[in-house]
Amino acid sequence: MNKLSFSIIGLFTLLSVACGGGGGDSSPSNTTPDPVNPTPDLLFNKLLGFVTNTDGELISYASVGGAITGNSGVTTDEATATAAGWYLVEAEGYAPSYTRPSGEIEGINIINTTLTPIAAQAFHVMGGDVTTLSAGPGDVVTVTIQPAVFDEDVIIELTPLDPIFLDTAFAAMDTSDVLHISQPFDIRARAADDGSLVQPASGQVVEITLTDGGALGDPARLFWFDADQGQWLEQHNAACNRVDADHVSCLLDHFSQHAGGSSTPPPPSGAGNAHSQASKDTDAAYDTSAKDMAEREKNGEEPGSCEIFTPALIAAFMAEVDAAIAEAKANPGEAAKAMLFKTAARLQLVGGFSGDYDSGCDVFPPQWPHAGDPYADLMEEADNVTRKLAAKVLTNPKCPDIDSIAKVLAEAQLLGVEDIQPDLEYKYNELLDQCNIWEGRIEYSIILPRALASFDGIDYDPWYSGALYWNESHDIMLALHASSGTADENIGNFEGTDKVTTDFSDAEYRSYTSNTGCSFPVYDATIRRGQPVNGEINASFAGRLDSNNNFVADSFSAANDIKIYYGVFETGWAFDGWPSLLCIKDDDAEGSYTDIYRGQLVEQFADYQYLYGTSIDMGNHVFSNSFYDVLPSLWDILNKGPTQPAPPATETNPYPKAYYNGTEILFEAYSFGLANDMQIVMRWNIVHTDYTRGR
Repeated sequence: MNKLSFSIIGLFTLLSVACGGGGGDSSPSNTTPDPVNPTPDLLFNKLLGFVTNTDGELISYASVGGAITGNSGVTTDEATATAAGWYLVEAEGYAPSYTRPSGEIEGINIINTTLTPIAAQAFHVMGGDVTTLSAGPGDVVTVTIQPAVFDEDVIIELTPLDPIFLDTAFAAMDTSDVLHISQPFDIRARAADDGSLVQPASGQVVEITLTDGGALGDPARLFWFDADQGQWLEQHNAACNRVDADHVSCLLDHFSQHAGGSSTPPPPSGAGNAHSQASKDTDAAYDTSAKDMAEREKNGEEPGSCEIFTPALIAAFMAEVDAAIAEAKANPGEAAKAMLFKTAARLQLVGGFSGDYDSGCDVFPPQWPHAGDPYADLMEEADNVTRKLAAKVLTNPKCPDIDSIAKVLAEAQLLGVEDIQPDLEYKYNELLDQCNIWEGRIEYSIILPRALASFDGIDYDPWYSGALYWNESHDIMLALHASSGTADENIGNFEGTDKVTTDFSDAEYRSYTSNTGCSFPVYDATIRRGQPVNGEINASFAGRLDSNNNFVADSFSAANDIKIYYGVFETGWAFDGWPSLLCIKDDDAEGSYTDIYRGQLVEQFADYQYLYGTSIDMGNHVFSNSFYDVLPSLWDILNKGPTQPAPPATETNPYPKAYYNGTEILFEAYSFGLANDMQIVMRWNIVHTDYTRGR
């Protein structure tokens, strides 16, 4: 395994390629930092990595080859690559993917990659029924799993992937035929007991059906991405079959990132922002140009390095530069800076542009505003964004801001923005003496039932349409007052925040009457949903450590809530067997109600206080089952201790991290106002960093 602490050398593959203390204004830049906490080399690992979702928002606590983005969504940690230089990118609630550095800026490898939210999940019981799971608009991908495929109960995760967000889209394919990746998807299976990734049992295969509109041809071919080799390998035993003009069926012998091979590039989906669309155009133009240059070299020609810039690549790069700068001016944050760095690194790697502002291929039309040196213009805009971010993080900073301060300081070091570094260093070192932080994510994957239990006379309604998978995520930040920099009366206290995001999309269940005398279907319909769009809840908590150093919460409350909607529609048709022998139309009956929901952790705390404390506020929506089993609370997780204790501090890792990771599953779960017979998969990944070093 290669560790990313050096420059990547080789042919460019673009495409492929917290809280206590610290209040008040920032201190003056001539203040000497605390010598007990010398500022570490924040770019020692030669990596600056950003991970975003498909909406262009940074993902906190994502992993890039083991380097964690933290609450800022940015990482400078050490990352581990495969032998081929690819990095596994993961985050709770997202399909994993792979990426490579876009290039370098001042010797620092730049990574800016995107993850796609998991589209669908299902629970598969070993030896039980056949499991069928579909995902994507119009069921673009469907998997059928027979009872004996796995040696244990598993959770299936299925996600169609858009090539615009796929860094592997232009990776090499192990075929001499000219093919393009088409209909990509990711499929994973996790063990029900611990959430670890598992594969089908030896000799077992799984049927996958792709809605391709004929794009994969006949016979269709199936590939999978091998990160160790850095290329798409054909699965020759896939036995793909053209079902009809629009559908292909293949057999998978393992689960990973897969795609079909098409003779034509996939059409633009229109997804993503202007920068991601332009970046993918750059990828495509570069891929075409690089292959053409390789063919010319094979024929004995010696093309110049700047000949890589075809008119298509020039136009694509211009659009990419314009989009990055426009986004940075409109939304000057870390996500925009990621675009600036990515495009600058790509320009440096393709055309030799660099920080001396006097190099690079002179290929851009003079009328373009950035023709003189697009790299320099990108860096200038990154400088502007960094100054704005510095002003923001230095405004009354507290412990939760330490990760953001560290990342802005690292970027200021990279850009050479020297005048803002002393203030950032002072505040960073000041907080180091006060911040003992736990931060991370708790994810609830809610698998809805195929049939609902009885409600108001509607018995076991079969699912009809809409969601069969809901999601709830919690971004947790907790800081403990436990250092020499804390007032005596606060030592042992903690406080924190919980940002909750819910996706409770419409799910419709229909119960057809047993009266078959009518010549048309007669049904009752039940619709459940959270909100038409994703809900967001902001919660906070506070408490103390007891004499056994266990976390005891004194409060956990939500500043707002979302509305859970439940509706019942009953048709008024009935069959009158005598004397008319006709279907008679009565009035339809319709009823609905809404109830507030504050996120699972607040509901749990309220319920516990109601049952065992003095609170009159009962949690109405705690996930439970008929045996009164519940999922662990935040305090259960923390008081159990880390699953991976922190290693000793070193010069290059002065603030080592401890990790709390785990998975719990609740079967046949219910929650008043949500649904019955749910299967809840809870996963958590929490990181503890004691910046005080135990002082």
